Amino acid sequence: MPSLPRLLVAALLITGCSIPVTVNGQTRMVRIGGGSARDKLNDLNDKVNASRKLLIQRVGENPHEERASIEKARQELAVVRAGLTDDLKRDKAGYDSVLSNLSDAEKWNESSATALDAELMLAPTIKTDADGQEVSAQQLADVEAKLQAARANQFEGWKGVIDNQFSRFTTLKKNVAAGPARREEAKRRAEQRAKQEAREKQEKAVEQVARDANEALKVAYDALKRYEIPSEEQLAAIEQRAAAVEAIIPTGGQFYRNEAGLLRLYANLNQTDGADRLKAQLGGAIAAKGEAHGKTFKATFKAQPNHCYVFFGEIITWGGQEKIDNLGHETGMSRIQSFDIGFANESGLNDKWKGIDARGVCTVSAGQVSFSGGLQVAGSRNGLRYVVLDFARSEFPVLLATHLNLDLPDWCDPDSWAELFVNPVPGTIGYLGNEPVVLTAADPVGGNRDMRFAHAGKPFDSSRSNKDQLTSTPPQKISFKVPWEFKRCPEKTEGAMPDAPLSRQIAQCEANIEKKYAGAWADVDRRRDAADRLSGKYIKYYNPAAEEKASRLRDAYDRDWDAQCKPIEEKAKKTLEARFNKLVDLLTDKPPVDTLKRADLAAAEEDAPYRRWR
Repeated sequence: MPSLPRLLVAALLITGCSIPVTVNGQTRMVRIGGGSARDKLNDLNDKVNASRKLLIQRVGENPHEERASIEKARQELAVVRAGLTDDLKRDKAGYDSVLSNLSDAEKWNESSATALDAELMLAPTIKTDADGQEVSAQQLADVEAKLQAARANQFEGWKGVIDNQFSRFTTLKKNVAAGPARREEAKRRAEQRAKQEAREKQEKAVEQVARDANEALKVAYDALKRYEIPSEEQLAAIEQRAAAVEAIIPTGGQFYRNEAGLLRLYANLNQTDGADRLKAQLGGAIAAKGEAHGKTFKATFKAQPNHCYVFFGEIITWGGQEKIDNLGHETGMSRIQSFDIGFANESGLNDKWKGIDARGVCTVSAGQVSFSGGLQVAGSRNGLRYVVLDFARSEFPVLLATHLNLDLPDWCDPDSWAELFVNPVPGTIGYLGNEPVVLTAADPVGGNRDMRFAHAGKPFDSSRSNKDQLTSTPPQKISFKVPWEFKRCPEKTEGAMPDAPLSRQIAQCEANIEKKYAGAWADVDRRRDAADRLSGKYIKYYNPAAEEKASRLRDAYDRDWDAQCKPIEEKAKKTLEARFNKLVDLLTDKPPVDTLKRADLAAAEEDAPYRRWR
């Protein structure tokens, strides 16, 4: 408080001037306005109101600024109190009003100061507990002492804040009392937060390399859409970006490498020495090569036992309208395993890949094989450049296996079906749980993430499963969850007999019965046609005698089928089930292994950040 003589202060207040005022050990000059006591009190009240802008409303959001505001308000209010001298009491109503206003501001400021002190001790202690670290009894006691001090110094406006602090402190004490288990849970949550932050950090790191990789791939795709051959620079850029992806996602670059490999395969075959280029890229030996001009082509060669052969054909001059038709194979060998190689991962490129095609077979025995098909090209110079590569099964390229689509044999051919398990096409064995299955195809990356497969006990049905649910590693114990299920053997299609002997026997039996009643059915058809010619828009005629005869013929067919064909089907059913049981025993004793690990590779390809930013 100032120490000036009363008469001097009174004189100064009348004229108005600056006087020295000592607050908290520091002296500053304070202007005291002149005039009446009411004017001076109004001036002091204005100073109180101005100081209220410094009073904080909450604590803990910015402790440094909050502390500075509290201290500045304390100084400003102390100046007002120093200027509120006894001689101003002559205006009692004004003096009491300023004093009340000043006292409220001081209490608010001091209450906020003690609340801030408590918060700066409470909040870190709560975080210590939340991070799974131990909070001692002494720490709790110190925090509680600060809270009690805040409550003792509590002003009306700070009741809600201080009550909230006590509520949080009560929860803290309960958590601490829960002991090590509670701290372990808190530690686990902290670790989860850390992992989440790490994932978010990695996602940001992946985003840029993924953009670069997808852009490099898009450049090559766009060239293909313009019927251009991707350049070596474009392919090298994809491979370089694949390495950058792998640096962050170890398995994430496989898809880009495979796409570059397929595009490179296409670019290699486009050259006049394409056969040698493909051999250098994929390995193996050249079984046949050449060019075909005209409307058809055929590549014939002698196949070795237990080898795989892949025919690659590409339009020599590609303008977009040329096409390879009905590429297939011809052979008299039994148990031959056939497949094709898919090229288009991007759906928009499906029609752009029509300039190239690939089909293959894996043999069991030696014999002659021919790949043939049709060509849609203009002129005599354009045509097809092709090569057939010969691979031992153990040397089949991973690139081709990854994009292989397997053709399943006649399901009533137990020998060919068993061959798919005991001597599989490279890349076509996987495990769904404990059960070995034949992998037939994989959906494109960025699509449904599915892989198609067939069970040994249900060969006629193609199933689908997420790629992550299939593995290439045999389990410790083999089991078959899908038991044997019989379905009628395949019938004739478009006049052609099915492949398997059992299916042929049944189909021939049915053909004989149909031949027996062919004349009678022809008569029924003539009568029906005659009735149709009499029918109009609103009236439909039919021949009752014809319909009765048709019913008798159907009954006769069923009786003949039960007498002649059903015994063959029952024999087929028993034969197939016996072979299935034998196959199960064999696979249980010796689980098949896919050395190329296609199921694992297919799942790994999905780690590529493809299409995410496209």
